[in-house]
Amino acid sequence: MYHNSTLEEGQLLIKFQEEAKGQDQIILALLRKHGRLTASQALRLFPGEALKTSVRRSLSDFTKPEYKQNPDGTLRMIRPALAFRTNIKSIGPYGRPEYYYQII
Repeated sequence: MYHNSTLEEGQLLIKFQEEAKGQDQIILALLRKHGRLTASQALRLFPGEALKTSVRRSLSDFTKPEYKQNPDGTLRMIRPALAFRTNIKSIGPYGRPEYYYQII
């Protein structure tokens, strides 16, 4: 899911949304394959380039259900949570602890 914090519009917004969606699918496939990953591990396994903050965003987004607003203003869930953040930590590449995320 793309978080439009820079308030982009039009074709540029669509491009960024598609890129984020593609990255989410890759991160989800890695998580399904390995079962449990930290953001640093997912970044190392990522084919191509990705920002660590974007990988963290993907992992964090997977821990929450996704909702869409109905025309009447109510929300409906379109995707349940796909993963959860464990209480297990690993020391990351900069000597800081990182949580593992695990597929549901």
